[in-house]
Amino acid sequence: MKFRLSFALLISLSFSEAFLVSTQTTGLCRGSAHELSVKGQFGRGGVEKLSAIATKRQRGAISKPSLVAACSNKNCGVSKKTSLLIEYCNEGTVDASKEAEKILYRLEEMEGALTAVHYASVINSWANAGNTTRALSVLNRMIRYQESDEISSKSVVLPNSHCYSIAMKAIINSFKTRDQRICSNGSLAGQCENLVDKMKKINEATDEIDARPNTVVFNTLLAAYSEDVTALFLKRKMDDRKRLYPNVEGLSNADDKALKNLVGKALDLLKEMEDKTSNFPDPDVYSYCTVISILAKCEDMEMALLAETYLPTVTNRYDTPTYNALISAYANTGTIKGAERANALLEELEAAMIEANSSVQPRNFGANAITYHNVLSGYIKTCKIGDDGYAAEKAESILNRMEEKLSSSKLTEEEKHYRYQPNVIAYSSIIDAWSKSGTKTDRAEALLHRMENKGIKPNVVTYTSVLTSFARNDSIEGPSKAMELLQHMSNLYIETGDTS
Repeated sequence: MKFRLSFALLISLSFSEAFLVSTQTTGLCRGSAHELSVKGQFGRGGVEKLSAIATKRQRGAISKPSLVAACSNKNCGVSKKTSLLIEYCNEGTVDASKEAEKILYRLEEMEGALTAVHYASVINSWANAGNTTRALSVLNRMIRYQESDEISSKSVVLPNSHCYSIAMKAIINSFKTRDQRICSNGSLAGQCENLVDKMKKINEATDEIDARPNTVVFNTLLAAYSEDVTALFLKRKMDDRKRLYPNVEGLSNADDKALKNLVGKALDLLKEMEDKTSNFPDPDVYSYCTVISILAKCEDMEMALLAETYLPTVTNRYDTPTYNALISAYANTGTIKGAERANALLEELEAAMIEANSSVQPRNFGANAITYHNVLSGYIKTCKIGDDGYAAEKAESILNRMEEKLSSSKLTEEEKHYRYQPNVIAYSSIIDAWSKSGTKTDRAEALLHRMENKGIKPNVVTYTSVLTSFARNDSIEGPSKAMELLQHMSNLYIETGDTS
């Protein structure tokens, strides 16, 4: 394993720690909102009618080539065209989406052939193919039908809430990498807000109930707020490194105002959804989970306490995504008080799982590995050079609980891994925490051997943290132990060629 003892590498662990909670929580809450977006719009009887045709085709052994050949005939009926459209949409590739869109426009020329779900399917296909522009163009085509007489079609279909929420999902998915999201500068929410405004105007003009924004639409808008907040949160982390990396653009005053503005908008939207006298739909568990996730990025105890006030409103008392978001809110405060509250919430989940006393538990019930990592990270964020090792001790106790449950649990191997498996970042961050205490070199070294014995491969950050612990310890054994570890790393690199 090649080793590079540059100064940048020595501080890289703290950067990894900063992303531990944010990456896991973001992924979690994005998943929740997107899962809702997809399931919500396709779970109410719309696409099932179209999918039934495709299922019937499969059972009837009608091959796709046969469908393609049949649809090339001008006299081909709606049923076969729809079946082929669904077939292409299920593939979710660029080429398949192009073919699905061609079929959609052919169906426009057939009287009464289309429903909003035809359009929603094509929009979703483009979204899955990663082409936001084409997804929005299909939606805008539907909007133009309603606003203009210039486009002739025998099957005019107004866009409904399904079409809008899928288009919003496409916008949210348009920034896939962390760098793209940081550079987005909070643009996702604005685009989604524009779509919601268009939706409201169409609903007011036509009084079509299907065009009224529903819970899925507003949850997707909340998800857009969450994505923009996350982008600014990540930018703040870059700002934390600015003194070491002067060329990295950090969070400006304008960005800070934008962050507060986005949080305010999310809270206002949730308040409107909660208001029984408004025309807004009621919030659900995903609404609260997303808002809690947004508050978690504020890294503020007041916002964490506000997030906890939403907990009683969640119908599933020990819902994993909601608790993970709330625990992340406390962990991100960077205070012992926040870390202790996060640990108390974890203990609530553990007690609930013991009380349930079941070898098969729902995935969204109780604690999972993300929960433990978030609490562990909460303690790690409070560690400072020369401290008394309290936070490191607490963090390692969380790790001990994970390992104990991993070995003693009656769950299946897959479930145990999902709920209790610690990752290399967990071990590395605790090793770094011990190295900061200065007098606990043996604890850092012992944890390194422990993770190696458990088959968890240390990386260069792990080894660097141990070396740092030797450097900070005044023991006369420090230099010799450091040389032994460097030799060990060198041997590993020679044997494996692994540079990680």
